[in-house]
Amino acid sequence: MISILILSFSFLTYPVIVILHLLLWLVGRIDRTGFLEKCGWIRSVPFKTADQCLWVHLSSMGEYNTARHFIKNLHDRYRKPIFLSYYRQDVAVKADHDDFIHCHQCLPLENYLAFQRLIRKVQPAGVLIFETEIWPVFLYALKRNNVPVYLLSAYVYDQHFRFYLRFRVLFRETMRTYRKILAASRRDSDKFLALGADPAVLQVTGNLKYDIQRPEHKDDLALKQKFGFDEDAFVFTAGSVHSREDIMLALLFPELCPHLERFIFVLAPRYLNRVDELCRYLKHQNLPHRCRTETGPSACKLPYIFILDTFGELDEIYAVSDLVFVGGSLVPHGGHNILEPIFYNKKTFSGPHTRNFAEMVERFSDYVDVVEYSQITRYILNQTKFDAARDNGRSLLMSMAGVGDKILSVLDSTIDK
Repeated sequence: MISILILSFSFLTYPVIVILHLLLWLVGRIDRTGFLEKCGWIRSVPFKTADQCLWVHLSSMGEYNTARHFIKNLHDRYRKPIFLSYYRQDVAVKADHDDFIHCHQCLPLENYLAFQRLIRKVQPAGVLIFETEIWPVFLYALKRNNVPVYLLSAYVYDQHFRFYLRFRVLFRETMRTYRKILAASRRDSDKFLALGADPAVLQVTGNLKYDIQRPEHKDDLALKQKFGFDEDAFVFTAGSVHSREDIMLALLFPELCPHLERFIFVLAPRYLNRVDELCRYLKHQNLPHRCRTETGPSACKLPYIFILDTFGELDEIYAVSDLVFVGGSLVPHGGHNILEPIFYNKKTFSGPHTRNFAEMVERFSDYVDVVEYSQITRYILNQTKFDAARDNGRSLLMSMAGVGDKILSVLDSTIDK
């Protein structure tokens, strides 16, 4: 009965998925390749299927940044080709440059026939899924093909958990697909048990986000010159900001300028399709600004707003920042990963909406402040005279490393080297 429901869902929703992603293509959220891949087009595989690849699936650029070092260790440890699939196409930007990724593409969305073709083409030794990706049709197709599936650094957002509980009968069958569920925390392990997971396959190994690996970027001056920042400027960065949140923050710029003459306000939108509208708003408000992609000498004089309209450079911006705000937290999105600026020992704060990272924010509560929107201007002004040498959470973060090694030790018992 469950199999009939899953297959019916796949065939009935496929036309809706095609129309939805056609619209995303037309508005620039995905390109032609992303549209075709999500609708079921499959790339050629540049390795022999007899080599028994490992298939890694994750959602977005943030998850790829988290898992990247682990995936490289996975490749080096088992000496198998890595096939990477993802939900958001921005992952392709980095995956193209990583030689341990042998092939990558967007995952077809809940299309049983496409999954069957892809599984038979790739013929994986196992599928390793990161964090929160639970796709019933995909997992059903893997089960039908006897492919072992592992859920790593697994957690469930509270709002998703409530949804899954409503359809527990369906998701109980899905939970039984996994050979191993390596949970990020005891709380997440309890959620998976409530959804019907087999206790025998559940184990708490920790959150892979704590194994953060980034370039150290010790030469701040060279990085500031790369972005055209004045050496003595106070750099405040608002990273991964969402729609409406970017405007809310931009409105604070005129309040800050009278107090901060040597000031650069960096806005890094979560999605780059937001940049054009943001620039139009700043121009309409006569707020001085420039984009990272602008060529030639800048006409902006301090203070001004700097818009990061590129992929893959937010880490470097964090490295040269004096103060960092982590977005998705002034609007009810649930926040984003606070560990990236902490890795560079930057004073970090967020807005009040951090439900998706509540456990992380709690662990770093001695270092990360939660600030209401109405208090942000005063908070920034109070942070301009702090000791740059103080510990802003980096030592705690470094002490929590080692989750990837725990996960690999568990996989050693099930994956052949």
